[in-house]
Amino acid sequence: MSESTSEMAGVMIDPVTQVNFVATGGIGTSNAPAFLEAGCKAVAVGSAFSSAESISAVGDGRKVSHCDG
Repeated sequence: MSESTSEMAGVMIDPVTQVNFVATGGIGTSNAPAFLEAGCKAVAVGSAFSSAESISAVGDGRKVSHCDG
């Protein structure tokens, strides 16, 4: 996913503020903060939860929840 994808998410979010968007698919440490900054209420990541360092990088100081499946 590119930065333009997170920008597109922001464009979709702006007019429908009553909906909480969750970004999924292709989300990792390099682009999760951009989706959160674009207005997504959460990001769903899989492989980015492979280490404590990755979790911290994705959360960038925000609340990070981990679900064991």
